[in-house]
Amino acid sequence: MTFKEKSKHYYVLGQGAIAFSAINFEVDGNMTENGKEIIHAFINFPEDFDFARKYVGGYTNDHINEFGQRKVFKIYDFGPYPIDLLEMEDYKKISVEEFEELATEMLSDYDIPEREIKYYEFIGKVKNDFEEVKTNSHEFYQLLPADWKYNDLSPFHLSSYLCGFSINRMDKILTVLQIDDD
Repeated sequence: MTFKEKSKHYYVLGQGAIAFSAINFEVDGNMTENGKEIIHAFINFPEDFDFARKYVGGYTNDHINEFGQRKVFKIYDFGPYPIDLLEMEDYKKISVEEFEELATEMLSDYDIPEREIKYYEFIGKVKNDFEEVKTNSHEFYQLLPADWKYNDLSPFHLSSYLCGFSINRMDKILTVLQIDDD
């Protein structure tokens, strides 16, 4: 099974306080497999997709610990989770509506009065993407691994990260929806 980026929507609120992305991938291969297997194949597919926060080839992280020691190393993550730790049980079946509710609740924390117009423009774009996913989704999953799998050296904070996968078997499309602190 192979994946090729088809289209992407990427919106940032404020000066990068939070971002939302909806990225469609064309799937070449058999889509009769279990949805979890399709997602797992995507996450382990040997190609980086930056906007999908997928780094199989790794990205360089320059880290200074609490003792002032500097270490430069590669991180191989999907969002804030090491790819090699993700397993099939980390993808939980959920309805698109439930996931949208979680996303709306998370994004409501960023409704700051002095940025109110920009916030509503941002939310409007997010809602449009959710309407498209609701129309085209046959199955929906949320990435929900155990907290211990979180990579604390990741640039993403677990409290402001949310990821869902929509599978459209008819058009052979996998859509990855993510909210993260950009």
